[in-house]
Amino acid sequence: KYGITEFMEVGVVYPYTTFTNRNESLATTGELIIDSYEIVESAEGFPAKEGYEWRIIKGSAYFFDYNARKNGWWLHYCYEDYYDIDLYDDFYEYDEETEITTRMISYHGEEMPCYLKEIWDLTSWHYDKDKGRKESYGTFTRAWQVPIGYDGIVAGFFNNHAIDWEDYHLYEIYDPEYFWLFRLN
Repeated sequence: KYGITEFMEVGVVYPYTTFTNRNESLATTGELIIDSYEIVESAEGFPAKEGYEWRIIKGSAYFFDYNARKNGWWLHYCYEDYYDIDLYDDFYEYDEETEITTRMISYHGEEMPCYLKEIWDLTSWHYDKDKGRKESYGTFTRAWQVPIGYDGIVAGFFNNHAIDWEDYHLYEIYDPEYFWLFRLN
């Protein structure tokens, strides 16, 4: 429907370009990887809900070029619904107490809520002997609680140095050169 067919795979390293944290006119290129993907009923920090399951991705981002060292880096992320982007984008609630975002999806013709919980861990610079470079990296966990069997959530990252994403839906600005998407199916 939207022409989005290119998705990241678990364990593959992707070059990722975005703007630096302190200077939006400068780009930095690093590496982005989805380390794991699992589907569970519940896990520590991810409580069970009847009729729902958690779809959890864990990943890492590494930055090591001069622009990142001098000006920092920033992950620009997105999340969408493969089947109905408009419905998903047009409903948004964030609960500060639970730190869970609620969106709406259409599943078997019924509008239902889905929930997102995110955990980020950004580190300082260090020297990686194995890679022979000074780098900064961050890890992330992004987990969606969706109706059992729902495979339409898409997690992604985009190059904010090249894409101005303001009041658009993903399909209006999608370009596979500037987006790295992972479908939770």
